[in-house]
Amino acid sequence: MLKVSHFKDEVMSRAIAIMREKKLRYLVARDGITVMGILSVKDVLAYYDKGFDLIL
Repeated sequence: MLKVSHFKDEVMSRAIAIMREKKLRYLVARDGITVMGILSVKDVLAYYDKGFDLIL
């Protein structure tokens, strides 16, 4: 059985790879042909900020 958190990390990693490859700041999230939302670079940073302590 796949843990939900592992699945989310895998999906987020794939989204980041696509955004980097295509140099995108936004990525449409969809389920089939239905648009579910838009993922931004800011969203990615917020997602990973929750799990890490950022030291500047």
